[in-house]
Order: sequence, then C-alpha cells, then structure tokens
Amino acid sequence: MYDDGQIHLYILDNHRLVRSGLKALLADFHELEIIGTASTGQEAIEECTKLQPDVILTEVILDDMDSIEVIEKLCEVSPASQIVVLTYQKDRTPVYEALQAGVTGYLINDISTEELVDAVKHVANGEKVISPEIVPQLVDQATKSDPNVGANLTEREREVLDLMPDGLSNKEIAKRLSVSPSTIRITSAIFSPSWKPTRG
Repeated sequence: MYDDGQIHLYILDNHRLVRSGLKALLADFHELEIIGTASTGQEAIEECTKLQPDVILTEVILDDMDSIEVIEKLCEVSPASQIVVLTYQKDRTPVYEALQAGVTGYLINDISTEELVDAVKHVANGEKVISPEIVPQLVDQATKSDPNVGANLTEREREVLDLMPDGLSNKEIAKRLSVSPSTIRITSAIFSPSWKPTRG
C-alpha cells in the first residue's frame, strides 16, 4: 500500500479556505501525510508528476481545466495514485464520466472527518468508495451511456439501490429488507467488485 505506513495525500481545490480546512482537519490523523496542495488542475498535474501521491483528493468543479481532462491526465502522469472526488455538488456533476476516467472514490463533502479518513484508507487499499447519495445519479448516467446497464437487476437489487441514497450501512439495509448483508454487497458490486458505501 504505502512503504512508510502513511498515506501520502495530495489536495486539489480552487478555494484556499477549503484546502486549509482539510489540512487542519486531517492534521490529527497520523496515518495521513499531506504532501502538497494545488488551486488549479495544471498545477496539480505538474506537482503530482513529481510527488506521485498515494491518494489525490480533488473537487470536480475546477476553474482552469475540464475536471474529466484533469482526472485523465493525473491518471496518466501518476498511475499509482488513487483519485477521490470530494464535492459539495450532489447534482449536475459528471459522476459516471469521472469513474470512467479513473476516479476510485466519489464523495459528497457533508461526511464527517472520520468518514473521509476511512474512505481515503479504503481507496488507498485499492477499493472504490462512493457516497450513497449519488447512486441514483450514477445509475441514471450509466443507463444513458449504456441502456443495458441495470437491465438484469432483480426486484430486490433495485430495492437495495433505492435505499442506498439514505446513507444506510449494508447491515441497516439488510435489516430493513430482511436479507443478509452479503446480498447487499453483491448488489453493491454492480458498480465495482470492491464498491462500498461511505457509511457502514
């Protein structure tokens, strides 16, 4: 995962206050080391080429470049880095396109600091992490890109997808539907073999 026991984290966000706030919030978590920050996509691309962080945390709305272009370029110049989108936008963001471009995490920033750190750890270990709130949008975008996406889902799997935006954990969804947690994990795997919600 990472040789020195720490996750080397890089932060890309247009807003200085957000960058400073994230640095302050994550400072107490010794398993993380913030090795750089940037306010523009071009700056991040140049620095990540040299730094090769374990995880890149980025906003999806950027001023200087198209966000999908930035993600694709970051994947090219720092192929071992895991890219996590952290955004305040719940709607009108290119979730499906970002995942297709190489993002391994997509989070809404109303999560707690502990949830963010947990998500970063999972992503650093090669897992995908997606906020439940954006699952409906992901399904909608995926279906538009490929009409066959989700066509083979069972009625129960569709019920699971309907509950994911509520932020319930696998166990909570399983209890509500009277099924085993493994059923929930199987449904989650529709998007990725290692998909997991941020809460649970």
